[in-house]
Amino acid sequence: MLYPLVSIFRLNRFVQLHVLFAILFLGSQRYAVAQFNDLGVHGIWFDGEITLNDLTSLKGYVQYNDKLGLIKFKASQEDDERSFTDKRILQMEFFDTQKSTYRKFATFNLKATDSGWEGSLLFEIVMEFRDFAVLSRRFPADPALRNVGDFYNPKIVNIGYDLTEQICVAGTDGEVGLVLQTTDTELVGSKPLIHRKVKPVLFAGVMIKYMGIKWKHVRTFVKANKLKLTEREDLMSAFAYYEQLIQEEE
Repeated sequence: MLYPLVSIFRLNRFVQLHVLFAILFLGSQRYAVAQFNDLGVHGIWFDGEITLNDLTSLKGYVQYNDKLGLIKFKASQEDDERSFTDKRILQMEFFDTQKSTYRKFATFNLKATDSGWEGSLLFEIVMEFRDFAVLSRRFPADPALRNVGDFYNPKIVNIGYDLTEQICVAGTDGEVGLVLQTTDTELVGSKPLIHRKVKPVLFAGVMIKYMGIKWKHVRTFVKANKLKLTEREDLMSAFAYYEQLIQEEE
């Protein structure tokens, strides 16, 4: 069950399609082609449905590109496609054949208590429990340039982009708490694609708040299996173990 939400964390700046302009500015065709391919411009279509913020319902084929913050829809494989930014989406669901799972998204109302900013953002609903849900927000790509040289003879050695994801917990109390923020820098240049990870930020106190007395069992599980909560996969394993504890009570 979904609830209107109010955030208690500071939101990242929302980057839309600036990465496209950065790529064009660089003027390197081979870099641009590689970059466009890795940004998933030519994505995969999945069976799904979308509800727009004007309550229009669309059922057919959905293509979701989180790196560009772009969502495409077409009623059939032969029809023309329509494009939307995630701000137009109220709800979205599709079957991801690559992951063999249904993926659900919904727009939540947010408020940043430190700045007073208010707005709506689209989150993926990763897990749902009795008292809270685990959400994921992937922000559109932010250009990352690495160059050497001087003012008169600049030389671009790598171009790429930063990808930021926030894993949050949404409670029935109408609040969203940030649990983990990660940023990956993907560079394309004279060398093969490389991944450089900025140090992740973990707020374990949010997990403690919503897991309650079961947190001590989850913490024991994390230590016994040598999990790192700053790694997305390990964090999801911790939530999965919490789900197991809940099921054992029922």
